[in-house]
Amino acid sequence: MYLEMGTRMDEVLNGRDAGFPGTPGHSGANWMTLAPWASDGVRPVITGEFRAFGVIPPPQGGRQAAADGNQWIFSDIGLHYAQFLALHDGAPPTEAELGDYFRTTFDQGDEQIRSAFAAYAEARLSTDPVRRQVLTYQGNVLVAVHEQAGAQKWLEKISLGPDGIATTVIDLKIGDRTIDVDKDIKPFRQTNNLLLDQKILSLDPGARTAQQLAPTVLDGVELPELRGVPELDGGFPVTLDDMARDGGGVLTAVSPGRGVILVERESDDPDSLDGSGARSWPDRSERMWQIARLFEQAHAWDRLWTAGKVIGVGFDSGGNAWLDPATGLRR
Repeated sequence: MYLEMGTRMDEVLNGRDAGFPGTPGHSGANWMTLAPWASDGVRPVITGEFRAFGVIPPPQGGRQAAADGNQWIFSDIGLHYAQFLALHDGAPPTEAELGDYFRTTFDQGDEQIRSAFAAYAEARLSTDPVRRQVLTYQGNVLVAVHEQAGAQKWLEKISLGPDGIATTVIDLKIGDRTIDVDKDIKPFRQTNNLLLDQKILSLDPGARTAQQLAPTVLDGVELPELRGVPELDGGFPVTLDDMARDGGGVLTAVSPGRGVILVERESDDPDSLDGSGARSWPDRSERMWQIARLFEQAHAWDRLWTAGKVIGVGFDSGGNAWLDPATGLRR
């Protein structure tokens, strides 16, 4: 489903250029372009195949938590994507239909994800190549904020010991690259990533409202006030500035005489990839800063679009009858 919805969203945003991120004017990856890779990355934990250090299997409670968190994400964000795509099935929606969608589709707790889809809707109509990519990226970050805040309670149950150990053994396979989440992100080679010339904090959707992100789409439409991330997780960072400040630190090793002491300091330059590694994956800001920088660096990387060939659809799930089908369904 992630593959299908990511492909369809690409078509909504880019028309005949869908699937060709190197084409001038392409909006870049949407959140669903990255979702199959992330979901497949947690699969070995759910099925029990994963082995920390090659020998330690995930505990049953950790497997259940990984499954429940992953299923909450699918149930919640999958539904939001399906609703947006249904709106664009066939003829483009009218202004009245768009206004009605943004007024009536979202519930309390959905402030950030409503703003995300407003950004996507604005990107679809924009003719400015840079603005199209910025809006799409901002939508991706806002979806990720909603996603990760909602999954936080399950993620905290997945533990192999101290946070640093848990983070050290987490790898994410994307395209032909393996991301060690505790290591700083390396630049991706791509020809049409228009985000890279922008200051990272200038891309921050922050606390902007849906109307601010989509002035054309929502011109004159009055939206009901919603609560957002605080309803899911009151301590979750919403802005890139918060993520950079609290999760973008750099560890510096110094050796005063005997032994080595690790000294934490803030990264001097938020545009640098120094400090983009997550020393603690359960830490909200550490995790979100790495996700935001990964989204930025891989935004137009063509290997993201190969998920269907690399991951496949219809692999043997290994018999997961023990999963709870009702997890996370709040509508």
